[in-house]
Amino acid sequence: MTATTLAAFIALVGPPASGKRTVAAGLCSRRHGQVFQLREVARRGRRDGWLAPPSPLTGREVDGLSPESVDAVLHEALLQGRFPAGEVVVFEGFPTTADQLHSLRRLAVLRGVPLMVLELGTAEDVLVGRALARRVCPTCEPDPDGDPRQPAQAAHDNPNRCAVCRQILVLRRCDNPTRFARRLQSYWQDRPQIRQAASSFGIPWRPVDASGQSSDVVNAAQQLMQELLPPAAVAMPG
Repeated sequence: MTATTLAAFIALVGPPASGKRTVAAGLCSRRHGQVFQLREVARRGRRDGWLAPPSPLTGREVDGLSPESVDAVLHEALLQGRFPAGEVVVFEGFPTTADQLHSLRRLAVLRGVPLMVLELGTAEDVLVGRALARRVCPTCEPDPDGDPRQPAQAAHDNPNRCAVCRQILVLRRCDNPTRFARRLQSYWQDRPQIRQAASSFGIPWRPVDASGQSSDVVNAAQQLMQELLPPAAVAMPG
């Protein structure tokens, strides 16, 4: 099996601030993989003209996308070659609903690859502390929606300024305590339906303790991911 042969889909889920972005990047760096971020892929699709502009809001949207738009993103990106899939595709923070898991399973069947769900978890006070501590840099990440997401590196001599551009760092919009509490509640409300859907389709669901150092969490997630990959595709970390 070559490094570019698609071998598996990994759905990486977990409550906000559980470290999904870091773990997804770590897994992909070790597995010749690609991180699939729904919001970013949809934005690219609208920019490049293969995804229709957003429809009027109906209350069914996730990340500003209707269920129909989510299906369109998945279909175009991973069946029509719009997304550069590597050996493994790690879906960061996706699915967020049982219907999205159904769509992802259908896609895995069409691509002929196995699907696994890895769920990051840790204590709620740890999640809250992480959310309040992380900062982003609007200058280094000029997000078109005014909502930068990438954690910024603080300057050694001033934790409130960016180590790269020296501009003031800010709290992520979605980490505002009120919004964060709503996001956390939403995750726990939706989780049982997603878990039940995974069970009904026989999709492996593995918990990952996300309370430790990021490298340890990535190691644990990779060990679980190896359950899904054929022996020829498994590459142990160096």
